Amino acid sequence: MDGVGNVGVRHPMDGAAQNFGLYNASPLPTTLIRKALHPPKSAVSFILSASDKEHKMAGILSNIGMLIGATGLFFGFFYHAHDPQTSLEIVTVTTVGSVGVLAFVRHVIFHKSDAKRLGWETVRPDWMFEVGFANLAFGFAGFLSVFANEGTRAQALILLGYAIYLFQAALLHGYRYFTDEQKSPARLWRSCLATLLYVGMMTFFAFSTLSN
Repeated sequence: MDGVGNVGVRHPMDGAAQNFGLYNASPLPTTLIRKALHPPKSAVSFILSASDKEHKMAGILSNIGMLIGATGLFFGFFYHAHDPQTSLEIVTVTTVGSVGVLAFVRHVIFHKSDAKRLGWETVRPDWMFEVGFANLAFGFAGFLSVFANEGTRAQALILLGYAIYLFQAALLHGYRYFTDEQKSPARLWRSCLATLLYVGMMTFFAFSTLSN
């Protein structure tokens, strides 16, 4: 009998267990378990902030694209009177090349963020990938027409093609604004009206070149 009234029967495996030190192994400290189940607030905050930044990336890239496009149009008008070729190259590289590539990144790499920003969240983002690669095609063609010296007519045609593409996008956003129950001012002023203004200026530079 042992000290607590139990029969002290020795199991055959007890000796092996002692030889391997299994009885001497200390249990996992409860502090490690608590840390695993309850990570520090700093780690949770970091994960949440990274997720928030990813959700905001589409908006940031959209703003960068608008800034680049607006800057290109400004310098396009600045050079248009005395150096129309430089003017067209600047407009093509910025409004088509840069904007097209950034739109591809938004629609494909950050498609969840972009769909949420546009109010078109979906579990099947196939159409966003298609839109993204269409933008990439225009953007790549815009860069190629300038840096491969394909001539002003090629640049003007690519500029006009992308302007037509954005024109239908602006009309679509306008339609969504007037038919949706919840009307977003950003959809009307930015995605529709500002895009139409952007398209009008791109078309001006395209026809200005093609008419000469």
